[in-house]
Amino acid sequence: MRLFVAVDLPENIKDALSEKARELKSIGFKGSFPKRENYHITLKFLGEVEKDKLEDIKIALKEAVKGFSPFVVSIEGMGVFPAFKRPKVVWAGVKERGNLLERIFFRIEEELEKLGFKKEDKKFSPHITLTRVKWAADAEKRRIFELCSKEHFIGDLKVEKIALYESTLHPEGAIYKRLEEFYLGG
Repeated sequence: MRLFVAVDLPENIKDALSEKARELKSIGFKGSFPKRENYHITLKFLGEVEKDKLEDIKIALKEAVKGFSPFVVSIEGMGVFPAFKRPKVVWAGVKERGNLLERIFFRIEEELEKLGFKKEDKKFSPHITLTRVKWAADAEKRRIFELCSKEHFIGDLKVEKIALYESTLHPEGAIYKRLEEFYLGG
């Protein structure tokens, strides 16, 4: 099973993200765009996991969200990883006060480390992937930069739960199946 932990997005946010993706498609670079229903904020990618670990993972995630109350984040801004000179991912940003999403991420890391999962090497940077850039000419990179440089407020999101997903890869794109939800505060 290929698993990840994420925050789901409401329909209005997915609609607004789809519009941003349409703007990106109009630039004309070569890239792959997630399906609208697959937009989410990844908290932890677990990779391939044996099915017999599933229940322990669920217990760990339930423990990780204890002590947190629902909170609001803003979906705003756009940018790229790793840099505009060689963009690989164009993303929508996630902003919040209090770093609660980051604190939940660290708790997930702590709980899953007890099960043998390796902690992330890179800094937690919450975002929503709008496209993966396969190739872009210099003019297209400039247009991506210009689009990302504008102000983009997509909407506010109340984070009340996280979800465990299974991802199945297909030639036409990944299919995500929600396995379980974990409400903040238990």
